[in-house]
Amino acid sequence: MIGMGISFLTLSCTDLNEKLYSDVTASNFFKTDEEFIAALGQAYSAFGGIGNHFGLFTINELASDELVICTKGGDWYDGGVLLQMHRHNYVASNGLFNSAWGFCYGGINTCNRLISQFKDLGTPEADAFIAELRAVRALWYYWLVDTFGNVPLVVDFKDISKPATKSRLDVFAFIESELNDVINVLPTKKDASTYGRMTKWAALAIRCKLYLNAGTYTGAPQWQKAADAGKQRRRRRPAAIHAACDHAAAGGRESELQGNRRGGAGRQHGSCARRQRAARHGQARGEDRLAGPRSPDAPGEPHVGAHQFLRRLARQQDVRRRRGRTNLLAR
Repeated sequence: MIGMGISFLTLSCTDLNEKLYSDVTASNFFKTDEEFIAALGQAYSAFGGIGNHFGLFTINELASDELVICTKGGDWYDGGVLLQMHRHNYVASNGLFNSAWGFCYGGINTCNRLISQFKDLGTPEADAFIAELRAVRALWYYWLVDTFGNVPLVVDFKDISKPATKSRLDVFAFIESELNDVINVLPTKKDASTYGRMTKWAALAIRCKLYLNAGTYTGAPQWQKAADAGKQRRRRRPAAIHAACDHAAAGGRESELQGNRRGGAGRQHGSCARRQRAARHGQARGEDRLAGPRSPDAPGEPHVGAHQFLRRLARQQDVRRRRGRTNLLAR
């Protein structure tokens, strides 16, 4: 009787393999576009930290004239690290640099991992998503080359060796090459399916800004490339964008705002906020160097804020239109 019982248990428990529905593996995932997009979410979630204090945002804004963090008694002193950024006193012990460094390379590591996983699938469906990830990775490297200059270039997730530091010129060339390779593969739709994702238009904007600041990054301005790249972005305000690109191709670096001035011509100084207020009231005229935050190792030429330049031109057009409507009403 005991022997029969053991025999029964043995026969009934020989096959313990089950089909598990709770585990996600390469063999049962990455079958549809929706599943690829779900995996892509990890590459974009890191962008949620872009505005965090004590990181990349603070480095860029506090080193310019766009942000001031005032010390009030013992509050907001934080060991003097904020004052160091405001005074352009860059020291390796300042934790803001380490925070920005880790933020950028964390995003790059996620992109490298997903690119490696998608390549391992060996399916043609993965190619478009790999192109999207390469463009996202290029954006991370743009922020690194803009902030730090010479940085390690890490592109292989499976390579565990210590990466060598590359020159600013080499990283610039890598970003340019990556964007050139994928721009025509990226989606062009502007709807819910591409909302918050890398598209052709976003990649073109990154490349345009890269060229606008080529003088700082490489030592050789590339105004014509900036103009050609910008003219492909036929967006909401094509006239303003084309004007900006033509200005860059003509030798740029200084913008001439042509609004009517009430009190004579002169060089405009002060913060971006003051310049924008002056433009709104039709008082901006003359020359103003488009200077943004300098990178710690930036040689000579100031950083050109492309978004500020285009925004000012667009605002100038709005001022002229409003002034024209006011004149018509006065008649």
